[in-house]
Amino acid sequence: MMIVVYLLLAMLYMYMKKRIPIEYLPNSTMVKLEAIFSGEVKKTSFIMGSSRVGALHPKRNKWIEEYYLLNVASSAPCIYLRHIKWLLYKHVAIKNILIGVDNISYLSGTTPVITYVRKMPYAYLIDYYREYLLFQIKLPEALIGFFLSKAGKNIHYDKDTGARTEVGQDEWIEKHQQQHRCSPDFEKLPKINYGADKVDLAISDIKDIVDICRENNIHLTIFINPMHGKVYRHLDKSKHYRFLKKLAGVTDFYDFSGVNHITTDNYYYYETNHYRPLVGDMIVKRLFEKEKIKQTDFGFYCTSKNINAHVNSLRKSESKASQPQAQ
Repeated sequence: MMIVVYLLLAMLYMYMKKRIPIEYLPNSTMVKLEAIFSGEVKKTSFIMGSSRVGALHPKRNKWIEEYYLLNVASSAPCIYLRHIKWLLYKHVAIKNILIGVDNISYLSGTTPVITYVRKMPYAYLIDYYREYLLFQIKLPEALIGFFLSKAGKNIHYDKDTGARTEVGQDEWIEKHQQQHRCSPDFEKLPKINYGADKVDLAISDIKDIVDICRENNIHLTIFINPMHGKVYRHLDKSKHYRFLKKLAGVTDFYDFSGVNHITTDNYYYYETNHYRPLVGDMIVKRLFEKEKIKQTDFGFYCTSKNINAHVNSLRKSESKASQPQAQ
């Protein structure tokens, strides 16, 4: 009886998923990819990463106006590798890929198993139904959103760019900057530490991405997300520095992390987990106007030759920031 119920729920979801506003869908990744494969969305440049890279809005920046957001919450490089392979398999002529990575990349290793149904696209419906049966997912979030539509009333989804924003939030922050800076939300740390050390796994997946991009003449840019200062200070630094050094051995990248004038100011963040679109604008400007911008602590260009010096600089800046200030 339970099997029949799960099958019916899965089938109902598959029927309804295109009839519900995307903010309520449990698997926006599947919907986005289907839109690309069907030709409804004609994009060949993509932004990948966790929910943090959602701050890079294509319509806010001329440099990325032709890009499409394919980010997945709490995801790791293996997810982006799968997406790239899937896009190429479907004969999408990929030109450019931007990937934002951070501590989530080497802590999670992969999207936690229980969220596969919500976040992964499947080649065959039988795979989708199998996941429902295997993990015994409760009533799909799509149905909850369908009947309780007020839950997402302030969320807007742009089908042309894949961007998702909360309407009015940034306007409120601009009018109440000090109140926002003192928000209790900045006292909380995001729950993203899945415990394991998966640095080598993440690096291996990124190396595969680099190799695939080279083989298919895809321009790839990788950057480290500007994690909130509080999150950065709580990182296992030996793990983080090892990730940076190994990444530099695979490809050059831009590092926006560390203790700097952006990551230590709550104004630039919604809470300790997500930076705001104005920070996304800064990232885009650094990535695409690099000839005009000199090396800086926000968006340092890392290579295999300068990574050791950069890591030492990160250590020094954090040590300096932790010292008590003279009165």
